[in-house]
Amino acid sequence: MPRIAKPLNDKQVNNAKPKEKAYTLADGQGLHILITPDGRKAWEFIFMSPTLQKRRKSTFGTYPNVTLANARAKRDEWQNLIKQGIDPIDNKREEKAEIKLQIESNFINVVDLWFQSQESHIVHSTYKKKRALFDTTVIPVLKNKSIADIKHDELVQIIKLKAIQTPETAKRLLGYFHDLWQFACTHGYCELKYRAKHSR
Repeated sequence: MPRIAKPLNDKQVNNAKPKEKAYTLADGQGLHILITPDGRKAWEFIFMSPTLQKRRKSTFGTYPNVTLANARAKRDEWQNLIKQGIDPIDNKREEKAEIKLQIESNFINVVDLWFQSQESHIVHSTYKKKRALFDTTVIPVLKNKSIADIKHDELVQIIKLKAIQTPETAKRLLGYFHDLWQFACTHGYCELKYRAKHSR
């Protein structure tokens, strides 16, 4: 029968000394701490991927920044995912990608990228007027939103308010919105829900 590792205690982890070659101290259930010749102590977790059907390994950080209790809590969290048929490594990557997309899809960021893509091929005076229109009319209203969460009615409201002041500028803004959403969708920041139609 395979030998079941006896759980570690804080004293064992703290007192573990480096040797000529790297070695591990097992805590059980896939968790161990790796002690390297330079004295580094890294938590590692080995598990069977429920999706890939193969063994995978990940690190949980280094001791003492990550304590024994922290490492065990992380192991338990990952084991719960595995029981649900989720590979924790892939899940972590997906979460990071989602957070990255949320940051990048902030309305101001997308608008900045859109303007950067146009700066070199439109007349500078037109660029400045267009930028000023967004800075004064659009960004103050939508600056805290993700472009994926902006509703068509919110854009229509901005256009209607602008139409009261300068109808021609409102028409241009309608076209700008269409171009902006095309750009955002092409780069994966949102789905094409906006349609360039001015509600009556």
